[in-house]
Amino acid sequence: MKTLLLIIASFLPGFFLTSCCSSTDSVTAMSIRYYSGGGFSGMYEGWDVSIDGSVTWWQGFYGKRDTTAVVGKLSPESWRSLRKMVEENAITNLDLDERGNMTTTLEIIESETRVVLNWPGLHSDTESAPPAVRKFVQALVQEIQKLGH
Repeated sequence: MKTLLLIIASFLPGFFLTSCCSSTDSVTAMSIRYYSGGGFSGMYEGWDVSIDGSVTWWQGFYGKRDTTAVVGKLSPESWRSLRKMVEENAITNLDLDERGNMTTTLEIIESETRVVLNWPGLHSDTESAPPAVRKFVQALVQEIQKLGH
């Protein structure tokens, strides 16, 4: 009987540790870049959302960031919800590469994989986003606006 109690007692800490942490985030770690630009000026403006949900606004010519500002950090719930939307809508499986005078780009980076989606229009005009990504883009912009930017 003592042996049985000893065995049970040795497994209890592991049981409690795994049960308290069983709600681990099963959503893939990712970062996001959402920006637009081009046109006459060649300027671009956008946001980067890092793996931890921190949001940085930036502006500059293509490939360059002349001005940057940390906007804030998405709540864990909001960030988890956005990442889940990417997975549920299979956004990383899309092939969108249509450009215009002004082009909006959505980049999703997961580990070593980078998916780049392009469409004509400005990032602020979420209605111009293709139907396959529109709800996600609207949710992303809404969350960034909640941070005051």
